[in-house]
Amino acid sequence: MQLDVTDASGASSTVAETIAVSAAPVPLMQPFPVVRMAGSYDSTGAKISLLAVLAPVGAKVAITCHGPHCPAKAQAFLATAGAKSKAGTVLVTFRRFERQLQAGVKLAIWVSKHGEIGKFTRFEIHRGKSPSRVDECLNPAATTPIVCPS
Repeated sequence: MQLDVTDASGASSTVAETIAVSAAPVPLMQPFPVVRMAGSYDSTGAKISLLAVLAPVGAKVAITCHGPHCPAKAQAFLATAGAKSKAGTVLVTFRRFERQLQAGVKLAIWVSKHGEIGKFTRFEIHRGKSPSRVDECLNPAATTPIVCPS
């Protein structure tokens, strides 16, 4: 970009400067979602007694299941204000998955809201040990887990 200035007496000056322009940073979903799983494990897998997400009102909360004997392949909810909402959040429970799950089952939980960075959590059920857990952020398009911004 260049600026030319001339005063009333005819003196002039020119200044050139490069101005970097970038997109505004995408915000994290607020309040940021919390994913909870509770239960016990045995030699065949895990007995899940609680699978819930505390999500902000307006967020889409979805779960997918892969592996042997999934109780459902997918389930999704829109977090709407109601009896279970508190301070702008909603407790979403996945009762269909609160049961015995065999080793090899993989659950993926996606919490998204348009134009915001969401949450992605993956659980894998193992034989004879507790499920493994991976937490990442979810890109604003809700299509790909990403490294969370610091």
